[in-house]
Amino acid sequence: TGKTIVSLGYITLKKFKKILVITPASLKWNWYDEIISWTKLKPLVISSTSKFTIDEYDKNDVIIVNYDILKKFHTILSSLRFDICLCDEGHMLKGDSQRFKLTKIITFKIPEIIIITGTFILNRSIDAFNLLNIIDPKTWNDWWHYSKKFCDGHNGLWGYDASGNSNTEELKQLISKYYFRQTKAEVLSQLPEKHFVDIPVDLPEDAQTKYNFAINSFAEYLREVKKKNKDEIDRSMSAEALVRLGEIRQICSNGKIAATEEIIENIIDNGQKVLVFSCFNGPLEYLHNKFKDSSVILTGKTSELDKKKAVDDFQKKDNIKVFFGGILSSSVGLNLTADSNVIFQDVPWRPSDISQAYSRIDRIGQQAKHINIV
Repeated sequence: TGKTIVSLGYITLKKFKKILVITPASLKWNWYDEIISWTKLKPLVISSTSKFTIDEYDKNDVIIVNYDILKKFHTILSSLRFDICLCDEGHMLKGDSQRFKLTKIITFKIPEIIIITGTFILNRSIDAFNLLNIIDPKTWNDWWHYSKKFCDGHNGLWGYDASGNSNTEELKQLISKYYFRQTKAEVLSQLPEKHFVDIPVDLPEDAQTKYNFAINSFAEYLREVKKKNKDEIDRSMSAEALVRLGEIRQICSNGKIAATEEIIENIIDNGQKVLVFSCFNGPLEYLHNKFKDSSVILTGKTSELDKKKAVDDFQKKDNIKVFFGGILSSSVGLNLTADSNVIFQDVPWRPSDISQAYSRIDRIGQQAKHINIV
C-alpha cells in the first residue's frame, strides 16, 4: 500500500536532517534500497557486529537499525538527536517485550514518530496500547485504565484478563487523529484479481502411519520416531496437546512435499515464478535442495546480507524461479512482485499471517493480471 514511500515522501517534504529507522532485521536492506531509490538522503545500516560511532552519525542522514540489536545500541541512539523516528512493522512492539521498552527509551525525546504497520491491531484492542503510548505518552499513559475501558478488563478464572474488546467505536474516534490508513484498492485500483485454490492432498502411507501413531500413542511416537529420551518425553507430555498439535502439523506438512514439488514443476514449465511458504524449515530446505539451481531460500537461519541477495536474485534473475520463505521471516515488508503464484505448504495459526505472506506479491509494482494462491 505504499507505506514506505509515503513515509519517505513525508521526510523529504519536511526536510528532516537526521532520521532513525527501526525495523525487523529482514527489512533493513529493503529500507536502504528504498531510501537510495526515492531520496537523496544517505543511509547507514547498523548490524550486530557494527561499532556505531558519533562520526558515522555525523556522516549519514538515516540510521537504520533492527529491533533485535537495540539492547546493544540503545544507549548511544538515545543520546543522539533525531528529528524523526520510523518504527516499521510496529505491531511487533505489542506486549511486555524488550523491543517495546528499548524503543520507548530511544524515541522518548524524538519530536516526531511514525509507526508503520499493515496490522495495527492483530487480534485484540490491547495490542494498540504500546503503539499509542509511544506516539502520545501524555494521553496514553495508563495501561490499567485503557485495559478496563477498551479491552473488557476483568478478573477472570486465571487472573486479570484484558484479551477482550469494549467501547470500540469510542476507541476508533479517539485514535483517528493519529491514524492514517490506506487500502490497496484506494492506492492502486488496478491491482490484480486474486484466485484462491484449495488442493486436497492424501498423505503418503508412511506419513499417514506417523500421523496415526502420534494421534493414538503420542509418548511412544516421541520415543520411537523422534528418538527422545525419558526426560524429553516427560517435558513434552507436560504440554501434550500443544506439542502433539505441533508434531502432527509437521507430519502433514512433510507429507505434502511431493504434491508441492509437482505444482512447482508445472508452474516453472509454464515459464512462471512461484513463492512457497511454510511454517517449518524442513520442507523448505528439502524443496530448495530439489530446485537448487533455480531457487533461493529465506528462513530465520538466513543472514541479513543473504536475505537481501535472495530477494534481489528472485526479483532480477530470470533463472531463479522459486522463492522458499519461512512464513514469519518472509511475510512482512519484502517486495516479491516478480512472481504471481503463491503456494502455502502449510498454514500458520493466525489468518493475518497468511494475508501478510501473500501480500509480498500483491503490492505496487505487480504487473500480472491475476494472482494464484494455492
